[in-house]
Amino acid sequence: MINLYRLLTVAALASTICAGAYAAAMYSPGLNTIDLQITVPAGAFVSGFDVLPNGHYLINDGRAIREVSPTGSVALYTFGSPVWGTFVRYNPADGKVYFGESSRGNIFAFSYTSPSDAAFVANMPNNFDMDFRDGRPYVVASNAFWTESSICLLGETGSDLIATSDGPSGPLAFDSDGSLIYIPASYGPTTQIIRWSSAQVADAIGAGALARADAAVLTAIEGSYGSAFIDGRLMFTNNAVTPNAIQIYDGGAVSTFATFV
Repeated sequence: MINLYRLLTVAALASTICAGAYAAAMYSPGLNTIDLQITVPAGAFVSGFDVLPNGHYLINDGRAIREVSPTGSVALYTFGSPVWGTFVRYNPADGKVYFGESSRGNIFAFSYTSPSDAAFVANMPNNFDMDFRDGRPYVVASNAFWTESSICLLGETGSDLIATSDGPSGPLAFDSDGSLIYIPASYGPTTQIIRWSSAQVADAIGAGALARADAAVLTAIEGSYGSAFIDGRLMFTNNAVTPNAIQIYDGGAVSTFATFV
């Protein structure tokens, strides 16, 4: 059974996710929707989320990192002062929750079982998203002029530049083979879903960065804010269509899974 939480955040902004006919057809009869209302501070903005092994959500609203369950939410970590939150990710390899903010460019992590042990990981100005390959964190961030984005592998002694692309930073995700899927942000009406192969990523570690021209173009889309692989399919938000939608890229085709109303 797949649970879809329709999260209504009570603050300046509230939205719901309504699963469309495609979603029902694709996952039926294993689709279940749950309405859940949670309260966040005024001015907070949910800018990152992930799913824990227990099925609960993690969200980063720039005030706190919260665990959201069908019965409510609890703050696992609270920022000392409000920030512009970027991402929050759970790493099953080390059991840690990683999260970022772009107000100061800091990235932190804590053990899910011991949130009070939150520690500084790295400073990457304009950081935007993170995903893991072989249990190691990769982060994308824009340059100071928002004209180029860099994807770096974070290590204990620093960061290793793996790939670059023109345009501001966008969502990244690794597929089951370890290939890097990236959706560059764009100031124009369209962008692309691109892929660097697992072999290319492996060869770039410690050996020089890949360029956008090295990537394969999978398809053109209008735009995206977040992405993840679910059941082997790339699921992403598309905030450049009306109504805003969650879409799926699979087998060379894009289809709509849900819309925001």
